[in-house]
Amino acid sequence: MSTNSTKIRTFLVMCGVSAIALAAQTPAPSRPDQGLVDDLVLANRMLASEELGFLDAYGHVSVRSRMNPSHFLISRYVSPGIVTASDIIENDLDSKPVAGERSDQYQERFLHG
Repeated sequence: MSTNSTKIRTFLVMCGVSAIALAAQTPAPSRPDQGLVDDLVLANRMLASEELGFLDAYGHVSVRSRMNPSHFLISRYVSPGIVTASDIIENDLDSKPVAGERSDQYQERFLHG
């Protein structure tokens, strides 16, 4: 993938623009980027942090996959303060888990897709 293609993809994702056409060029990852998963775990912990009380402890945080912009990562239905890497689910833009059906997801996940 060219550097320009990567920059365009990043720009589209940051703007919240659906990059489905670009996703067709990108193969689905076998597993999510571990650094991205770690960042998402940290972001969940920050939501629950008393030191950062201005954040929404009842909200959810997700992140678009770097490897496939038609996928996003979000934690399963668990308190943000105890999220671990094993709680992270990779969903497609229809908010369906890539690895198969699950019953432990937030109902609000559709807002993230």
